Amino acid sequence: MDSASPITAVPKAVANAARFRKFTGLSWYQMAKEGLSMKKRMDLPWAEVIMAGNTPILTKATLVDGELDAGILPTGQVVGVIDDLPSADDVVSRIIDEAEATLDRLAGRAPGGDQ
Repeated sequence: MDSASPITAVPKAVANAARFRKFTGLSWYQMAKEGLSMKKRMDLPWAEVIMAGNTPILTKATLVDGELDAGILPTGQVVGVIDDLPSADDVVSRIIDEAEATLDRLAGRAPGGDQ
């Protein structure tokens, strides 16, 4: 939508807003009021407010409906907190260790015990 012309972007944004309204049950007034508040609070241009308003529908299209070409993938939001890149072997070993510890705890055994 970033590269779309206003002639095509605005109708798409309105259609997505209508789907979002139906999905959430919000009124047009509530949606407009929230958009205006976002614009003022974050000092955004209208194009970014419209894009932000469309994000839930575009994300749903991708993640829920499986429409990869129609939607967006919300990536990068957690990249900054990833500090561990284990190998597949390490991941499987960790899962096994955690599962065994959980089973021991639930059975009332000392970790690693065979009681």
